[in-house]
Parts: sequence; C-alpha cells; structure tokens
Amino acid sequence: MIRRAVYSELKLQAMVEAMPWHRVIGVGGKYGTHGADLISYNRLTGRITFWDAKYRSRVTNLRMSSTFDAGSDRLRNAVAEARKIVIDGRRLGYISVPDESRYLTALSTSSLISVRTVPFGRARNWVYDLRSVPR
Repeated sequence: MIRRAVYSELKLQAMVEAMPWHRVIGVGGKYGTHGADLISYNRLTGRITFWDAKYRSRVTNLRMSSTFDAGSDRLRNAVAEARKIVIDGRRLGYISVPDESRYLTALSTSSLISVRTVPFGRARNWVYDLRSVPR
C-alpha cells in the first residue's frame, strides 16, 4: 500500500511541476499520511492549491479527501503547514520576498485556496473544489 502511495504522490508532483502556470511550493509529510501531498501556487489565478493523490486498486469514484473539509482541523492544519513551508522557504532562500507575500496573502484568503483530489490506479474521477470531474 505504501509503495502505491509513494508512486501516486511522486506522479502527482511530476504532473503539477509540468503545468507551466503552477509552482510547487511544498510537499506533504511522510508518504501515505494525512494532509496535503503537494502545495502549489497558480501564477495566473493567484490561488494556492492543496493536492491529494488517491490510489485505488478497485474501480471506484473518489470523494473529496476529508483533509479538505471546509472548516476542518485538518484543513486548518494544512494551511498552517503551508504557511510554515512558505516562511521556511523564504528564510532558506528558496522563496523570494515578493513570492512569500503573494503566497501568504493567498493562504489568508479562503477564496484563494483550492483543493484537488487526484485519481491514480483504478479511481475514475478527479474532485476539484467539491466538484467531481470524470477522468
């Protein structure tokens, strides 16, 4: 199971890094644990996106990850972790001062946060901001 989670999360990271308008600003904790697997910033929309990879060995439709339930402790923790990643990235020189300001502004504005649950294996749909989208 962990091997599939690792594969899914690495594949997700490669997918997002290939999107020219997204910049990956952080990755989640240990593979297969709760929380966002990836955090990106969309330069076109100014939105922060929390990504969650879901591998399913059986044909199934995905639902939004409970990590991203509006107002949940897990979502608050994901936002707090993203803030820490941004601040640490600036302190370590990976993130510029203007980018840090953009990212922290987006993280402080709920309308600038989007969430995506991405299917791997035999899962058949994406879930984007609480909408299910066929694969």
